[in-house]
Amino acid sequence: MNESLAVVLMVAVGYLAGSFPSGIVYGRLFRGVDVRQMGSGKTGATNVLRSLGPRFAIAVGVTDVLKGLLPVLLALTLVGTPLAAVAAGFGAIAGHNWSIFLGFSGGRGVATSVGAFLPMAPIPTVIAVAAFIGVVASTRYVSLGSVVAALTALVTFLVTALFGVRYPSEYYVFTIAGALLIVVRHADNLARLRAGTERKLGEPAETARTSAR
Repeated sequence: MNESLAVVLMVAVGYLAGSFPSGIVYGRLFRGVDVRQMGSGKTGATNVLRSLGPRFAIAVGVTDVLKGLLPVLLALTLVGTPLAAVAAGFGAIAGHNWSIFLGFSGGRGVATSVGAFLPMAPIPTVIAVAAFIGVVASTRYVSLGSVVAALTALVTFLVTALFGVRYPSEYYVFTIAGALLIVVRHADNLARLRAGTERKLGEPAETARTSAR
């Protein structure tokens, strides 16, 4: 297959996989509710945790990771080029953030980014996840943990490259752009953190949407 065509195909596959609205589907299927009408109004695992509980949050989180992981693995298996992998990864993140099934709206793309990044750079991914867990455990701010994890992944990636790990040039683009996108998507959360109004993990959801996460 022509590489350009393969890259376009991988973007499409990634986007469709990423667009799967797991929070909406699980909420409606098992509880008959729309999580967009609860808590922050977002469809990711954080709002699902507040709205539906830990079992559903874990299911949504795992699904969102797989939405990034599987398209990248498919690209590496079928096409076998870094460009195809990055195309699939970007497609999946775009699908999650701007889902065709949700009127081109969506989440922050953190879990999907983790799944996409894992096959490209396993060590930075694991370290970033550890940083996320550490920050959330100590502060209970998921948004802060997400931003710290994104920056940790970027710094760790660059450090491991500096010390001899060879990454394809396409992976540099993915890492830098992916980390910056996560930070930008959390701009409102960061503003609330500075103002002291950001909601912590474990605080109950409200029926009306009062914040975004």
